[in-house]
Order: sequence, then structure tokens, then C-alpha cells
Amino acid sequence: FSFSKFIALDNFFNYFVRNLDYLILGNFFDKSIVGQYSLAYKILLTPVKMLVKQIDKVSFPILVQLKNNSKRFREYYLSNIALISQLLFPIIISIIIFSNDLVKIFFDKRYQMLPMMIAILSISALFQSITAIVGNVFIINNQTKLMFKLTVFKSVILFIFLLTSAYTYNIYYFIITYVLTYILTNFTLSNYFALKPYKISLIDIIKIMIKPILFSIIILNALKFLFISIDFNVYLKLVFIILTTLILIIILSEKIKNLIYK
Repeated sequence: FSFSKFIALDNFFNYFVRNLDYLILGNFFDKSIVGQYSLAYKILLTPVKMLVKQIDKVSFPILVQLKNNSKRFREYYLSNIALISQLLFPIIISIIIFSNDLVKIFFDKRYQMLPMMIAILSISALFQSITAIVGNVFIINNQTKLMFKLTVFKSVILFIFLLTSAYTYNIYYFIITYVLTYILTNFTLSNYFALKPYKISLIDIIKIMIKPILFSIIILNALKFLFISIDFNVYLKLVFIILTTLILIIILSEKIKNLIYK
């Protein structure tokens, strides 16, 4: 009973955490800012949820089978992180770098704050995509009580920092605070405690993340420089962004295979 009880409690608090930013925003900022923030978050979470949900679904039964084999569990789990990095990071980083261009293509002048919101929140999306699969590890190892305690602690910390930043009445300070708090609490604590039994460190995870991040930044910034040098039509820019992102995903698939299995 306690196993399922803590899962239910954790789900309840996670729902609170996911909506905490909206609750605070609604009391400090006008509807236009809250609406743009909500839109920016949805834009980023859509690709993350679509991919991670499928990986989560497929990996869970395999992780259950491997839970008593630390070496194979470690290899398989890190390969999932590599897969997420390979498929999602080029997309997220292209959104960061070309947020202004993308907003101009798909939205009108009313969304002036949207590009910067998207760019800042995208940093959080990089870490959220990796952390999204760690909940299964707590469940597999019957550590749902620990998972719930961490969720409560993270909720309290997030509430304190978001509320404090809201009093600046600066939406960008608020978003930066949200991103930093997520990375320093959710990403760090959840991965550390869940993966410690399998000797998977935060350094192991970051090492896998850093290569696709840097590679994507270099290639996509080169494309941005091209856009600055040559005045392309906005729709032609979109074509170049999509094609370059797809090429990056193809290239990184080989690079990450070498990283995991070298």
C-alpha cells in the first residue's frame, strides 16, 4: 500500500510543481505576459513530451529486467539519455538560436516578449528531457518514498525562489530563476539519488549532454551567421533551419553511438 500511496502523493505534488509558476505569475503579471509565457512553455514541451513518452514506455520493462545487473542497467540507461540528446537537443538549440526568426514567421507583433521567453525556457527543456525518465528508476527500486520526499523538498524550494523573483516584477528574472532552480534542484537531486545505486553520476550524464549541445551550437550559429550575411526570405530561412537540424540529428546519431559504446 505504501508503494502506491507515495506514487499517488508524488503525482499530486508534481501537478502542483508543474502549475506553481502559473499560480504565481497570475498574481504578479498581466494576462498578456502570462499568455506568452504559457505559449512559450507549450512550444518547448510538445517535442519533449512526444519523444520522452515513447522512450519511457519502451524502456520501463527493459529497466525492470536489468535492475539487478548494474553494468547492463548503466549502459542501457545512458544509451537512452544519448538517444534523447541526439533527437531533441538539435531541435531545442535551434529554437534557442532562431527564436526571433521563428516567432516572426508564426506569430504577429503582439508577441514581442515571446522570443526571449522561448530562448530562456529552452535551457530548462534540455534538462527536463533528461530528467523525465528518471522517475521510473525510483519506482523500479521501490524508492517511491524517497521520490516523494524529494518532490516535496523541490516544491518548497521552487515556491520560495519563484515568489521572491516575482517581486522584481520582471518576467525575464522570473523565468531565469525558474530555469536555474529546476537545474539545481530537480535535475541534480532526482538524477543523483535515483541513479546512485547504478554508479551513474551527474558527470556521466553531463558528458553525454555536452557534446550534442556544443556541436549543435557551433553548426547552428554558423547558419545564423549566414543569415546575417545574406538576406534570405523568412520562409527560406525556415527551410534551412529544418534541414540543418535534421542533418545534425543524423550526424549526432553516429557520434553518440561512439560515445556510449567506445
